[in-house]
Amino acid sequence: MAEKERTLRVEAEKSFLSSESRVFKTEQFIKETRRMSGTDDFLFKIAEGVWSSLRDFSFVKERENAYFVSTEGGEHSFLFRFGCQIESDLPLLPKDIVFFRYIDREKRSRTNDQRFIDFLLSHKHFLLTVRSIKDAFSAVEFKKIYRLSHSDAVNFPLLNCEQRKIVTTEDKNVLVQGVAGSGKTNICIDKIIYAASRDYAGRVLYSTFSRGLLVDTKTRVNLFKKSLTEFVRQYEEGRIVFCDKNHRSAIENRLGILFTVDGEKEIVEKVRSVISFLETQVDYFLLEDLYKKHIGEREVTDEGFFIKEYVGNLKNYRLTGMLDKLKEISYEVIYKEIFGMIYGRYDPARPAPCMTREEYIEARKNDFGKAESDAIYSIAVDYGKFMEREGLEDNNSISRKLIEKCGQLYSLTILDEVQDFTQVNLFLFKKISFRIFCVGDALQMINPSYFGFAYLKRLLFKEDEASVIELKHNYRNSEKIEKIIESLGEINRSRFGTHSFVLKGQSVESGAQTSAVYVRGDGFAERIAKENFDNFTVVCSGAKEKERLRKVLKKQEILIISEIKGLEREAVLLYNVLSDNGDRWRALERNSINRKTADENSVYRYYFNLFYVGVSRAKQYLYVAEREEVPLFATFFKKNFEKKSEEEAVEQLSEVVRRIDVDQDEIVERTMQFVRLGQYDNARFLADKIEDDALRRAYNNRIDVNEEFVRHGAYRDAGIKYWQLGMTDDAKEMFSLSGDEALVELVDAITKGNAGSLDASVVKFYPDLTENEGARALILRVLETDLARLAENQKEINRKFKQNKGR
Repeated sequence: MAEKERTLRVEAEKSFLSSESRVFKTEQFIKETRRMSGTDDFLFKIAEGVWSSLRDFSFVKERENAYFVSTEGGEHSFLFRFGCQIESDLPLLPKDIVFFRYIDREKRSRTNDQRFIDFLLSHKHFLLTVRSIKDAFSAVEFKKIYRLSHSDAVNFPLLNCEQRKIVTTEDKNVLVQGVAGSGKTNICIDKIIYAASRDYAGRVLYSTFSRGLLVDTKTRVNLFKKSLTEFVRQYEEGRIVFCDKNHRSAIENRLGILFTVDGEKEIVEKVRSVISFLETQVDYFLLEDLYKKHIGEREVTDEGFFIKEYVGNLKNYRLTGMLDKLKEISYEVIYKEIFGMIYGRYDPARPAPCMTREEYIEARKNDFGKAESDAIYSIAVDYGKFMEREGLEDNNSISRKLIEKCGQLYSLTILDEVQDFTQVNLFLFKKISFRIFCVGDALQMINPSYFGFAYLKRLLFKEDEASVIELKHNYRNSEKIEKIIESLGEINRSRFGTHSFVLKGQSVESGAQTSAVYVRGDGFAERIAKENFDNFTVVCSGAKEKERLRKVLKKQEILIISEIKGLEREAVLLYNVLSDNGDRWRALERNSINRKTADENSVYRYYFNLFYVGVSRAKQYLYVAEREEVPLFATFFKKNFEKKSEEEAVEQLSEVVRRIDVDQDEIVERTMQFVRLGQYDNARFLADKIEDDALRRAYNNRIDVNEEFVRHGAYRDAGIKYWQLGMTDDAKEMFSLSGDEALVELVDAITKGNAGSLDASVVKFYPDLTENEGARALILRVLETDLARLAENQKEINRKFKQNKGR
């Protein structure tokens, strides 16, 4: 094989499963095929051809070889390696196949390219040629690879041994502390799937702070469920062929789940039970969704409401005078003090707010001063009365009401980004759950006093055995950026004390070109504005600075720290993130911090975490521009960054952005990331850069529908709106999220012009479809058909009754 070319025959209509081999793809491969539809199905076929034709495996001679496989005529070509040829901490089997490059001979791929699908549909069988090639791809990264799932819309990373152990822990509460980029949400998804495979007697709850993350997680699990359903269908049609006798391992390898039963039929029945569990036993709820289900619907307020509606319309002159005196403290920070600390603390024996004025002043006197703390408390009390007077709720008040009403509801609750929850939120989750599985990163906590890992540990350890696990592998940042992040951790520990939640990360990336540049000056943005490039992201600390920068930088993506949390970019420019809070850093230098009590709730840790989150968003290139020097970070910059003049930095940045390819597909992907995060203005800014008019209109429609419906959990209404707009695929996705599979069938029936598969249950949706005449007409037709069938049945019953009566 090392020198010769082999020909493989592939049966396109059957699926071959091997107990000794699985199929994966790298991030680079995903990028190269992101425009193609049906990629995973096509890769499965290629791998099946290798398994069925090369079972002796004797051709894998040398570790430095890769393998080149192409279809007849060379239209599609791929490069892959076997697991035994890859050095990795991942649990790869020797015969695992990892695809890492795609070569399109004609270089004509387009968005939603159907050529893979068309190829499989037009061939009952086809030939592949395979040959080995010497390694010319030493820079290929195999540290993070993805399982195939029959879906191009979602990619499931292969968990390393550390992550897999976390997922399979089930006899105790689990608290996972992970560094930025360590794959925390992926672990949550695998935990949901693992719970489904273990036949839990009760229900499972997945919750987080963000509607977008919740929808994204549910969508990914639904796509996984779809791949299981496809497997069962193929099995029932006799299209599954096993390459060896170990059917259990073969099915586990294909589906990515573990079974506790043996026997082919028993395993397939188990797959059906997993599908049923994922359909009926898992709730995806924000706190407001829980409230709606168990108590009723109420408007739930947030930070934006506090700033715009409460502060913006405040008529109390005494309180407005207090706010004027607090001008060095942003409204965002004041709200977080009110929500996170004053009303977020929980004591079952005390009503809200659990902290008295005296307790709050004592806790915050070193952070704000006594007079400022007293003013914040007065504003908090007035805001609480305002909320009660207007009949409004927030996540704290609805948690208290749910604590009073609800007992244990779930066998397992999975909390993603747990650092965003307050004490009272966490107490609620503990009360309604038999076990809790939660993941988070305290250094991404940019909501001061929202959360304390120490409180959560006490809560979990109080009655149950718990496990605290750390994820230290960083899959996002280059090695240099990870070292910068670790250097920040050293400042954190030296200034605030050593706490168990401050982790040291370890990058798994290597070999990537990277740089970190520090610029002192106040005119860097103006210099950038004169250049014609925009393939980088500017990050600042607050809305006012973003507004100022937008007047200067018309084309660049500009985000505040809270907006980029959860995202990543190849090149990031942090702009005055430290300087904008210079007074806080100077106060920190003057004040003595108690390193034993500083913990997560120090206000200064909030400002520190702003910088940490900004730094950790950069994958390869990090630029920091500051108008003033902050002494606390002087050594940090000297040790980790190249210091350049504004002119030198702009010149280097222009070279960097020329190496970054942000095409239309990337713009579309980022637009939807903002939509999922509820950042609709940022989404519209990017959508305006989509060149195709029809595509731009479609994505602006998606932004509008998400803002009006999806963010409130109104998935069915969102689906109906998409249907009215003619966006049937989006409509079906929303109906799947709402659990309205009958509506999915109705959409398909109208699209295909065939109502034969529908039953009369769709009539319940008739009132919701007032503006969809086609759907209403079809429902009436289904109802008429069903009534006619019932009438015929009744006639047959009457006839048989008369016959029996005459005997």
